[in-house]
Amino acid sequence: RGQQMSPVCANVINRSEVLRSPGGVPDVQRVVQNLPGVASSTDNINELIVRGGASFENLTVMDNMEIPSINHYSNQFNSAGPINMVNADMIEDVQFSAGGFPAQYGDKSSSVMNLTVREGNRNVGFSSKSGFNMAGVGTLVEGGFDDGRGSYIFSARNSLLQLIDRIVGLSSLSLTAVPKYWDTQSKIVYDLSSSNKLMVNFLYGD
Repeated sequence: RGQQMSPVCANVINRSEVLRSPGGVPDVQRVVQNLPGVASSTDNINELIVRGGASFENLTVMDNMEIPSINHYSNQFNSAGPINMVNADMIEDVQFSAGGFPAQYGDKSSSVMNLTVREGNRNVGFSSKSGFNMAGVGTLVEGGFDDGRGSYIFSARNSLLQLIDRIVGLSSLSLTAVPKYWDTQSKIVYDLSSSNKLMVNFLYGD
């Protein structure tokens, strides 16, 4: 897994806390908004205003990779957005630090949010989970291969309102605009030896 932040300066939120957080959508950034020292300017987007800093001063890292934005409809001045591309069901935990973070995270001045993507279940060959919420409608599949030496996990989601609009029409929704987006995410892990493993991460949104 990724490097742990100092427990003195970091809040650690696991997957179950993200999924059951009231009003969280579920969205890791909206859950982080409830932590001390964090605020937002509006309920429409999940921006993080940490200790009065600008929203673009926050660093997002996913499995040791810096991600400029993990949201749909973000712009260059604001890494936030109304819908998060990361499926909360694929998160192992979220480490968030509002200050005093280690030197390797020193590129941003306000905060660091370190996401760890979980591995697929190696004890089964294939399992799936489908559902919908305000973040979209989608499915998640996971499993192991090569007698448990490797695992895979894959998620794909589409805009819920877009699908409803296709079924009942825009006028019956009483909306002037319908968000259209989809995203996909995956992680493949293979044990090269007892102390080394190969990990492949993929995240895409449109």
